[in-house]
Amino acid sequence: MSQPANLLRLSVIINNYNYGQYIEECIQSVLNQSRSADEIIIVDDGSTDNSVEIIRKFEGQVRLLTQPNGGQLSAIVTGVEAATGDFLLFLDSDDLWNPDHLETVEKVFNEYPSVDCLFTKLQLFGNDEGPHVLNIRKFPNRLKCSRFAAYYSNFFLGRPTSACVFKSEVVKKVIQACKGLEDDFRICADRILINGTSLIGAEKMFIDDCTVLYRTHGENGYYAKEKNGQALALAEHRKNLINQKILAAYPFKFTPDAVVKEMLQNGSAELHGVFYRNIAKRMKLSYLADKYLRWRLGRLRRKLANE
Repeated sequence: MSQPANLLRLSVIINNYNYGQYIEECIQSVLNQSRSADEIIIVDDGSTDNSVEIIRKFEGQVRLLTQPNGGQLSAIVTGVEAATGDFLLFLDSDDLWNPDHLETVEKVFNEYPSVDCLFTKLQLFGNDEGPHVLNIRKFPNRLKCSRFAAYYSNFFLGRPTSACVFKSEVVKKVIQACKGLEDDFRICADRILINGTSLIGAEKMFIDDCTVLYRTHGENGYYAKEKNGQALALAEHRKNLINQKILAAYPFKFTPDAVVKEMLQNGSAELHGVFYRNIAKRMKLSYLADKYLRWRLGRLRRKLANE
């Protein structure tokens, strides 16, 4: 049952490691929100610079948790386990939010209470400027279910950490199921959040509001790899790790009928070409089952296209 409007409890989780030069501006962007956060948790992941000293300047306004360096996923796990909100908003300590970020996402969750995961657009600043490449979607702005799309494809069915909001109970299921992967996700922990929520059947929404400023700089290694393709070498390996962990905790049936049901739930003919046509090949079904699934999906695509 959804909560009455304006009674949502929003927890902000900032993960930080040696970003003393950016962390104060990051915190200030949260404190300057038109809709105040209900709690701000900062997890310092064993910084050796002046980060902790700077964060302590905000004592009474933020909750600081410190831990030995364990990587991004380890810091996120610590923050999630400490958070008390109904919705968890993540922010990397080198990024910023526009003043209306919390207000914007709260309005969406009040209007669409069934949505479990929400993603805004991002604007680059720093070494690069302009819209983030992941602002461009090849799928509809709402995915009712994306289990098979996440399991079989390498599509990033979300946005980078600072543009992500999740219902608390949904992300806590994912975090619990993926315990033990901390060393594998010292960076790119948003893959756990994005793929994991799809695999447990979460409903996702993408909005066109650009309320996140994504900083690009010399120490922000992943964005550079993402642009030149170096990160693709690890993508399949990381996806398989998440698949194994989530399916062990939340198994689902790999049948042609289940794939058709997912496409029908999403109600979009264009998804046939984006996800489901390729899924039929990747499932490695028997000859007859493969032909049956392709026929069902093609028929559904034509039906949805004519509606």
